[in-house]
Amino acid sequence: MDKEQLQFQGRLAVKKQDALKLELKIKGLRESVRLYLDPLEKAEALEMEVVFQQMTELFKTWTLYMETLSEIKAARKILGRE
Repeated sequence: MDKEQLQFQGRLAVKKQDALKLELKIKGLRESVRLYLDPLEKAEALEMEVVFQQMTELFKTWTLYMETLSEIKAARKILGRE
């Protein structure tokens, strides 16, 4: 195995770990938003500032997650695993 292949395998492993961390963060934010958007709560009691902040973080994290998945796909293609 040549040096370049080893580099790409290392990058792929790091990106897979990054993707897993991002996925867990997305799941946590999604659950938190769901809790704050309690359908049984009156509209005026909803903490929309918190929901907005969490949704903004969720969108940023999701965008980074999608970029990471794209990088994983590219690395797999270079390594001939796709």
